[in-house]
Amino acid sequence: MRYLTLLILICQSLIAQNVGSGGALDFDGTDDYIDFNQNFTTANFPFSFTVWLKLDSYNGSRTLFCTNHTSAGYSGFSANISSTDVNIGFGDGNCYASSCRRSASANISGHVGKWVHITGVFQGPSNLHIYVNGNQQVVSTSGSGNSQVHNASGNGTIGTGRPLATGRYYDGQMDELTFWDKALTQGEIRNMMCHKLSGNEPNLLAYYRFDNGSGSTLSNLVTNGPDGTLVNGPAWVLSSAPIGDRSYHNGYNGTDAGGSSLSGDSVVIHPTAIGIPGTHLYFIDSKPTNTTGINPVVGIDYYFGVFNSEFPKVYDLYVIPSGTTASHPNNTLQLATRPHNASPSWTQTNRKNTPNYSLPGETPMSQYIIAFAGCPPIDLLPDDSASCDSLYVTLPSNMNYTWSDGSRSNVNAFINSGKVWVSAEDPVTNCVYHDTMNVNIINSSNLPSFSLDTAVCGGTSFTYNITVNGALYYRWFDGSGRSIRTFSNNGSYWFEVRFPGGCSITDTLNVKFPTLTTDPVADDEFFICGQDTVNVYLRSNTFPAVLWSNGETSWQTEYWQIGTEWVTTKNADGCWQTDSFEILPTPPLSDHPVFADTSVCAGQSLLLSAPMGYTATWPNGTTGDYLVSGDKNIRVELSDGCTESVEYFSVSKYSCECDVMFGDAFTPDGDGLNDYFGPVTKCEFLEFNLYVYNRWGQEVFTSHDESMLFDGRWKSEDLPVGVYIYKFVFRTPYTKGTEHGHVTIIR
Repeated sequence: MRYLTLLILICQSLIAQNVGSGGALDFDGTDDYIDFNQNFTTANFPFSFTVWLKLDSYNGSRTLFCTNHTSAGYSGFSANISSTDVNIGFGDGNCYASSCRRSASANISGHVGKWVHITGVFQGPSNLHIYVNGNQQVVSTSGSGNSQVHNASGNGTIGTGRPLATGRYYDGQMDELTFWDKALTQGEIRNMMCHKLSGNEPNLLAYYRFDNGSGSTLSNLVTNGPDGTLVNGPAWVLSSAPIGDRSYHNGYNGTDAGGSSLSGDSVVIHPTAIGIPGTHLYFIDSKPTNTTGINPVVGIDYYFGVFNSEFPKVYDLYVIPSGTTASHPNNTLQLATRPHNASPSWTQTNRKNTPNYSLPGETPMSQYIIAFAGCPPIDLLPDDSASCDSLYVTLPSNMNYTWSDGSRSNVNAFINSGKVWVSAEDPVTNCVYHDTMNVNIINSSNLPSFSLDTAVCGGTSFTYNITVNGALYYRWFDGSGRSIRTFSNNGSYWFEVRFPGGCSITDTLNVKFPTLTTDPVADDEFFICGQDTVNVYLRSNTFPAVLWSNGETSWQTEYWQIGTEWVTTKNADGCWQTDSFEILPTPPLSDHPVFADTSVCAGQSLLLSAPMGYTATWPNGTTGDYLVSGDKNIRVELSDGCTESVEYFSVSKYSCECDVMFGDAFTPDGDGLNDYFGPVTKCEFLEFNLYVYNRWGQEVFTSHDESMLFDGRWKSEDLPVGVYIYKFVFRTPYTKGTEHGHVTIIR
């Protein structure tokens, strides 16, 4: 049992690390499926999906996916497949009858046991399209539903429908499933079907690569998209689908499909017959995970594959080497092939570099790589390596070596970064091998320092970048691995930068958001008198640094010219702030009068005084206080020490008494005589509040305006004859009081 467990772990590791098409899931057609744990409630018309399938041989329709099937009826979007046709449809959630759904079907005969690319496009309720390997199919429709609904109670699934139904479970392999909230065009389908996506393409709702390799989760590469949960154990397997990192096609017009590797080698695929259109060339931009049967060439870090929409179509293959590939002598490199990305080994062809390669009459879809001809594969040097201070490499002692630094030993040491190569000759087989590696020596004494105490002056956030060339990873106090962080609160935040070879930096970022002093100068205006000067002060003398517009650096200064001036101050946190102010000429006193006409109660006196900062000369020649006890016209001479003026004003006597009288009856009959009830007075009211109540204490009238008196009505109806109670609360400039009494309405 221990060995079986080890075998399973090894298989899972291979799936997770397999480059190219990576992994896939194999459904047994009996009871296994994937649950999305939610439904795609936001999906609506237009909607599209794409998927790679490898069908096992069976009869009857099986469900590929449904975004939301429940026991309430057909709902959401779904797709089904059999050995002869593919069907896509949608439901309105109301019933399981043709009136509640609409679907379209297309023929798919001849694809059992082969990888086939299916696309469904739901452009509108009556506009459904199906594409097979990039070719649009003739469809037949059924049902009369005209809308789709996602019921809240049902999750989406892959490999079965809702409710779960025996005999409808998908049987076969599946890879690269995508959902889109757009109607994909035929050009978009063809351009992306043979290579992986990034997951952030516009309008992409969900993207499942099937590369987890183990566990019960199917990851969604679209941010915030739902992951899937494996139910009853769909099996993780190596994918043999024709999927690469980049792809090219021939426009589906019978011409050649061509493209280049990242190193510049050109590849051309020439279909020799028309048939079903569509020939794809795809590149995997790294060495294959499995190199059994070949001797990989250093510097040729790619392989490629061919896919024809018509599976058995014959094609000719041409490779024109460039750069590293072209530097090898003729007949030293050889094309190798394998059926697909999950094949356990490669097989050498008879085509060597002369300097080009040509393979006529190839069929069906295959993958190809350029390898060494003849000699068994040997990996001399480790992968690109990094180390602190120095790196030692020890090679087998049974070969003759020549290093890039001139050494001929099987042991070499490196203390500087750079590209290193070695050439080895096997004296037994006469095979010559070449290998290179990039050495990165990180001198621990030269690692950068990040120590930084930051005061963010006037801002609400601070962004810090600890990106360093050659760093392996970053780790912050909260576990984040991002190299760029934004902070908006005071605090100390530690981080670590880890480099290859075990070198690391640990440091702390201290961030403070100081509160800036508003307006270091208290006033916005200062007035200057003639040729005098004016003193200007800061609110505080605790600023570490000060610079005035006149060049002074103390906490106070003098100005003697009119104009706009400024001061810049630095606080204890190092934040600078600038405040501006105006130096203005003192305005003439006549621009702002000091005294105005006033009054005094009869029998009382009024003491007049000049405001602080002013000198007043009164009619009697005195300059102090001035007593007035009756009506008087006054002339006063004023001075503020800078300008002088003469003002005239009058003081008048005023009767401060206020007599308020009320009648004890009135006749509100509209004859113009005694129609209203209220106070009879000559008082000037600051507050006026008149209230009238009936015999039961119910308020029938209220007025706060002396022009609005009681007219004997309540709620637009005449009140009955009788006695009513009144209350009057008032205030004048000189007195206040309350009057009570009763009044009789007579009609």
